Amino acid sequence: RIVDHDRGPALVFAVAGAGKTTAMVHRVERLVRERVFDPRRILVSSFNKAAVKDIGRALERWPHCLPVAQLTLHALGYKIVRHAAQRGWMPRLAEDALKTGGEERQLIWAARDLARKRGLVAADELDGLDEQDLLNYIGVCKGNLRYADLSGAGLPPAARKLAGQADAPPELPWYLDLYRLHEEVRQERGWITFDDMLLLGWELLVRHPELRAQWQARYDALLVDEFQDVNLAQSEILDMLAAHGNYMAIGDDDQTIYGFRGARMTFFRGFAQRYGAAVYEMTDNFRCRAGQVMLANRVIAQNRERHPKALVAARGFGGATLLRTAPDEAAMARQIAEDVAAAHQAGHSYAQIAVLVRLNAQTPIVEQALITARIPHQIAGDEPFFRRREIADLLKYPELAGYDAALRSGRRLTAEEGERLLLCWRSIYNRPKRYLTRQLSQECADAALRQGRPLSQALIAAGEKVSERTAAGLRDLAELLVWLGAAQLRLPAERLLAELDERLGYQGFLSEHSGFPETGAGYAANVAAFVQY
Repeated sequence: RIVDHDRGPALVFAVAGAGKTTAMVHRVERLVRERVFDPRRILVSSFNKAAVKDIGRALERWPHCLPVAQLTLHALGYKIVRHAAQRGWMPRLAEDALKTGGEERQLIWAARDLARKRGLVAADELDGLDEQDLLNYIGVCKGNLRYADLSGAGLPPAARKLAGQADAPPELPWYLDLYRLHEEVRQERGWITFDDMLLLGWELLVRHPELRAQWQARYDALLVDEFQDVNLAQSEILDMLAAHGNYMAIGDDDQTIYGFRGARMTFFRGFAQRYGAAVYEMTDNFRCRAGQVMLANRVIAQNRERHPKALVAARGFGGATLLRTAPDEAAMARQIAEDVAAAHQAGHSYAQIAVLVRLNAQTPIVEQALITARIPHQIAGDEPFFRRREIADLLKYPELAGYDAALRSGRRLTAEEGERLLLCWRSIYNRPKRYLTRQLSQECADAALRQGRPLSQALIAAGEKVSERTAAGLRDLAELLVWLGAAQLRLPAERLLAELDERLGYQGFLSEHSGFPETGAGYAANVAAFVQY
């Protein structure tokens, strides 16, 4: 039925392993072969570059399908931007205007410098800036058409019904200031970032009716894969291009993974109602054996906010699916390590073995079990737990306390120890927030490194130069270093870290000081898992 769908809107629910790419390309092939649409006027798209490549490779078997347009949604947005620049609807772009690598951090650095010069953001906030968190915040704002300065954008009335003013995170009000400065610098340099491909593409279409009409006339049929992962900007660009109504969205609300980037399930779930679309389901799973399919159905059924459907096993029984229970996380991790070792001894390479977890915060206990068992491993897409910033910073406190204890005993630090003290100090002096300026923090470090003065004493002395609120924080930190220097000689590591975490209010700080609650909660969960392991 999906392959035979000719015209009009359609929504396809395709479960994992259902062969949706096969269905999509066979539909495209039929539409071209039967001359329902000119191949040059069919657009196949997805958020995911890999998905677009898979579709393109599958279409290569039919020469008459080679002219079919295959673009990621970001590439589509940028194509609109380039077209607008060439036709004079916006300033012409420099050849190197597109910045999708690490250049965007240069915008953050420039925005931070401007914030310092203009006194818009407290220096201690800028010193401790989580650059990636800010970039994520800006990216999600742009993907959901949230402007740094909506009133200054000059959008037409119709566009203002969709666009909005960006809100600052509750605990990070200055993120919005940095977003504004980021945009000021970006526009001065004439740069277009990854997220601007979508925001600018949408903005140009809504500003210029002639441009919009040209793009609406470019394609007669749209097929969009992985639709569960689109954001507002992508959804609205596609909506404008699909005025003809020949619009098929394919996806699975059980497989959305980009909520942290601003994707919203509402666009997928509301597609049928918005467009009056025909609804198709692909429920046969050709990838897995019955055991895995049955287990997956039982797990996903616990989610009540989904389109009701069940995977149907199409490959029969085979392999082994075991459901293990364990009395606690440590026992579970040991069992995982034993299973990995057994699989390796049975002839499987380590590269053929995978351990899946739901959250990054669940890796520490498993990593420790693998380390203990001397099993080589890597964390795909992330660093080992002990190198993640939130954990590395926590561990710098005991190290710093050790140097402070050495100075209090009258021993001078070696050059290497001095370098480590400075590194630790710069990482944690405002984590959590103590409103200590960079200048005063450097004075404290200099007292320790040049005068051999204990850092705890330097903090007390520094408190005489600041407000009572800041002085209280410095006294607390001095007391913490003295306590920690003694406690790490008598307390086991687990108790020491748990009490340190509690005294600092570290998990609460991490939860609140992030652009998104989910991100902050993830950082805090990583620390909780590390302390427990």
